[in-house]
Amino acid sequence: MEKMDVTCSRLQGQWTVFMVFLLGVLLLAGCAGVKPNPSASKFEFTYQNQPYQIRSVFSDGNGESYNELVGENLLAVDFNQDRVIDRILKGEATLADAQTAYEFGLEKVGEENKLKEKQSSEKHFTYESSGFQYEISSFRPANASPFNEFKIIDKRQVLPSLSAIVVDQGADGTLDEVLKGDVLPGDMQSRYSEAVEAGLKKNAMVREDGAVLVKK
Repeated sequence: MEKMDVTCSRLQGQWTVFMVFLLGVLLLAGCAGVKPNPSASKFEFTYQNQPYQIRSVFSDGNGESYNELVGENLLAVDFNQDRVIDRILKGEATLADAQTAYEFGLEKVGEENKLKEKQSSEKHFTYESSGFQYEISSFRPANASPFNEFKIIDKRQVLPSLSAIVVDQGADGTLDEVLKGDVLPGDMQSRYSEAVEAGLKKNAMVREDGAVLVKK
């Protein structure tokens, strides 16, 4: 059975990527031997009486892969396949709303046993303070401004748990939008600033054209 691309993060610090391949992989573009040959698979589901698709796209030429959440007047992308929607490309849905629908779809994918695990090579900076683990991931879209995702993981418990994910649109050092968790961007700003400064001091992050980003 073929299976579809989806990534999952383990809170203990081990990152895994789940590839969800469905039967009937679609050839989207390209010519073998001439340029990268992207292919895609899709999983259809219904959430709150609305039809959605999760599409996994993979390029044989450069090994890049990502997931798309497609709905009526919605196109959202999970660039690094870590189960987190990173950007809305089309539509007026918030990141949080798209994330809820995406998680529901991924749960359905899992129920059908269509997940396959592989290692992720994603670049991120991790910093720990006062029982919390902070993780900054930087994204550099080809045709858009860069942005950061800031994850807060509570490690004070026996089983660490993800507390929140907040986005720094433009990677200018200021948190703008909550993707996951019952928090406000301003509530997490001091923690984010602390983590950014730690990243710069450790030479794990760099300032580029007014943005502060995890090094490639």
